[in-house]
Amino acid sequence: MFGGKKLFLSFGGIGFIPFAPGTFGTAVGLLVIVALEKFAKIPHDILIFGIVLAAIFLTFIAIPLIKSVTRGHDVDQSWIVIDEVVGIMITILPFLFFAELTLLHILVAFGMFRFFDILKPIGIKSIDNRKTPSSVMLDDIVAGVYAMIGGVLFMQILNKVVA
Repeated sequence: MFGGKKLFLSFGGIGFIPFAPGTFGTAVGLLVIVALEKFAKIPHDILIFGIVLAAIFLTFIAIPLIKSVTRGHDVDQSWIVIDEVVGIMITILPFLFFAELTLLHILVAFGMFRFFDILKPIGIKSIDNRKTPSSVMLDDIVAGVYAMIGGVLFMQILNKVVA
Protein backbone atom coordinates (compact mmCIF):
# COMPACT_ATOMS: atom_id res chain seq x y z
CA MET A 1 0.00 0.00 0.00
CA PHE A 2 2.74 2.46 0.94
CA GLY A 3 6.47 2.41 1.54
CA GLY A 4 8.75 3.74 4.22
CA LYS A 5 8.49 7.38 3.11
CA LYS A 6 4.72 7.44 3.38
CA LEU A 7 4.87 5.47 6.61
CA PHE A 8 7.18 8.13 8.09
CA LEU A 9 5.21 11.13 6.78
CA SER A 10 1.89 9.63 7.92
CA PHE A 11 3.38 8.88 11.38
CA GLY A 12 3.04 5.14 11.12
CA GLY A 13 -0.08 5.26 8.94
CA ILE A 14 -2.11 7.51 11.27
CA GLY A 15 -2.46 10.04 8.44
CA PHE A 16 -4.46 7.54 6.42
CA ILE A 17 -7.35 7.57 8.89
CA PRO A 18 -10.16 8.75 6.58
CA PHE A 19 -11.43 11.61 8.76
CA ALA A 20 -9.55 14.28 10.72
CA PRO A 21 -6.07 12.84 10.07
CA GLY A 22 -4.39 16.00 11.42
CA THR A 23 -6.31 15.71 14.67
CA PHE A 24 -5.41 12.03 15.00
CA GLY A 25 -1.77 12.76 14.14
CA THR A 26 -1.69 15.43 16.84
CA ALA A 27 -3.35 13.13 19.38
CA VAL A 28 -1.04 10.18 18.72
CA GLY A 29 2.05 12.41 18.75
CA LEU A 30 0.93 13.81 22.08
CA LEU A 31 0.22 10.33 23.45
CA VAL A 32 3.76 9.26 22.59
CA ILE A 33 5.15 12.20 24.56
CA VAL A 34 2.81 11.56 27.48
CA ALA A 35 3.78 7.87 27.51
CA LEU A 36 7.47 8.80 27.56
CA GLU A 37 6.90 11.26 30.39
CA LYS A 38 4.71 8.96 32.48
CA PHE A 39 6.20 5.52 31.91
CA ALA A 40 9.79 5.82 30.66
CA LYS A 41 10.91 7.66 33.81
CA ILE A 42 13.21 9.88 31.75
CA PRO A 43 14.32 12.98 33.70
CA HIS A 44 12.47 16.04 32.41
CA ASP A 45 15.57 17.91 31.28
CA ILE A 46 16.65 14.95 29.14
CA LEU A 47 13.10 14.42 27.84
CA ILE A 48 12.81 18.08 26.83
CA PHE A 49 16.21 17.99 25.12
CA GLY A 50 15.20 14.78 23.33
CA ILE A 51 11.91 16.29 22.14
CA VAL A 52 13.71 19.37 20.78
CA LEU A 53 16.26 17.19 18.96
CA ALA A 54 13.52 14.89 17.66
CA ALA A 55 11.49 17.85 16.35
CA ILE A 56 14.53 19.20 14.52
CA PHE A 57 15.41 15.75 13.15
CA LEU A 58 11.83 15.00 12.04
CA THR A 59 11.59 18.37 10.31
CA PHE A 60 14.83 18.00 8.37
CA ILE A 61 13.98 14.44 7.34
CA ALA A 62 10.36 15.29 6.43
CA ILE A 63 11.06 18.19 4.05
CA PRO A 64 12.96 16.19 1.40
CA LEU A 65 10.59 13.24 1.86
CA ILE A 66 7.58 15.47 1.21
CA LYS A 67 9.28 16.74 -1.93
CA SER A 68 10.11 13.21 -3.05
CA VAL A 69 6.70 11.67 -2.37
CA THR A 70 4.65 14.53 -3.81
CA ARG A 71 7.10 15.34 -6.61
CA GLY A 72 6.50 19.01 -5.78
CA HIS A 73 2.75 18.87 -6.59
CA ASP A 74 0.01 19.16 -3.99
CA VAL A 75 2.61 19.06 -1.22
CA ASP A 76 0.22 19.63 1.70
CA GLN A 77 -1.72 16.40 1.47
CA SER A 78 -3.96 15.52 4.40
CA TRP A 79 -2.28 12.17 5.05
CA ILE A 80 1.02 13.94 5.81
CA VAL A 81 0.75 14.38 9.59
CA ILE A 82 4.38 14.43 10.67
CA ASP A 83 4.02 18.23 10.66
CA GLU A 84 1.28 18.00 13.31
CA VAL A 85 3.50 15.72 15.38
CA VAL A 86 6.32 18.29 15.30
CA GLY A 87 3.86 21.10 16.11
CA ILE A 88 2.49 19.36 19.20
CA MET A 89 6.04 18.52 20.30
CA ILE A 90 6.78 22.24 20.37
CA THR A 91 3.49 23.09 22.09
CA ILE A 92 4.02 20.68 24.98
CA LEU A 93 7.55 21.83 25.86
CA PRO A 94 6.75 24.47 28.52
CA PHE A 95 4.31 22.12 30.25
CA LEU A 96 7.13 19.59 30.60
CA PHE A 97 9.56 22.27 31.68
CA PHE A 98 7.49 23.65 34.52
CA ALA A 99 5.67 20.63 35.93
CA GLU A 100 4.61 17.04 35.67
CA LEU A 101 2.05 16.71 32.92
CA THR A 102 -1.56 16.72 34.06
CA LEU A 103 -4.71 16.03 32.08
CA LEU A 104 -5.34 19.78 32.03
CA HIS A 105 -1.90 20.46 30.50
CA ILE A 106 -2.51 17.80 27.86
CA LEU A 107 -5.95 19.15 26.95
CA VAL A 108 -4.75 22.77 26.85
CA ALA A 109 -1.77 21.87 24.65
CA PHE A 110 -3.94 19.80 22.31
CA GLY A 111 -6.69 22.45 22.10
CA MET A 112 -4.31 25.34 21.58
CA PHE A 113 -2.34 23.56 18.88
CA ARG A 114 -5.44 22.44 16.96
CA PHE A 115 -6.86 25.99 17.24
CA PHE A 116 -3.78 27.58 15.67
CA ASP A 117 -3.25 24.75 13.18
CA ILE A 118 -6.82 24.82 11.86
CA LEU A 119 -7.52 28.58 11.90
CA LYS A 120 -3.98 29.59 10.84
CA PRO A 121 -4.04 33.16 12.23
CA ILE A 122 -1.24 35.73 12.55
CA GLY A 123 0.81 34.87 9.47
CA ILE A 124 0.40 31.09 9.56
CA LYS A 125 -1.97 31.19 6.57
CA SER A 126 0.59 33.07 4.47
CA ILE A 127 3.17 30.37 5.24
CA ASP A 128 0.63 27.65 4.40
CA ASN A 129 -0.21 29.35 1.09
CA ARG A 130 3.37 28.95 -0.14
CA LYS A 131 2.66 25.23 -0.79
CA THR A 132 6.28 24.08 -0.59
CA PRO A 133 7.66 21.09 1.33
CA SER A 134 9.24 23.53 3.80
CA SER A 135 5.99 25.42 4.31
CA VAL A 136 4.17 22.16 5.11
CA MET A 137 6.41 21.85 8.15
CA LEU A 138 6.86 25.54 8.94
CA ASP A 139 3.18 26.44 9.31
CA ASP A 140 2.81 23.77 12.00
CA ILE A 141 6.05 24.82 13.68
CA VAL A 142 4.74 28.39 13.91
CA ALA A 143 1.33 27.11 15.06
CA GLY A 144 3.19 25.12 17.72
CA VAL A 145 5.05 28.20 18.93
CA TYR A 146 1.84 30.25 19.06
CA ALA A 147 0.04 27.40 20.84
CA MET A 148 2.92 27.10 23.30
CA ILE A 149 2.65 30.81 24.15
CA GLY A 150 -1.14 30.67 24.24
CA GLY A 151 -1.08 27.61 26.48
CA VAL A 152 1.30 29.22 28.97
CA LEU A 153 -0.80 32.40 29.05
CA PHE A 154 -4.00 30.39 29.48
CA MET A 155 -2.51 28.45 32.39
CA GLN A 156 -1.25 31.65 34.02
CA ILE A 157 -4.69 33.24 33.78
CA LEU A 158 -6.36 30.07 35.03
CA ASN A 159 -3.98 29.87 37.99
CA LYS A 160 -4.78 33.49 38.94
CA VAL A 161 -8.54 32.94 38.64
CA VAL A 162 -8.52 29.69 40.63
CA ALA A 163 -6.05 30.92 43.30
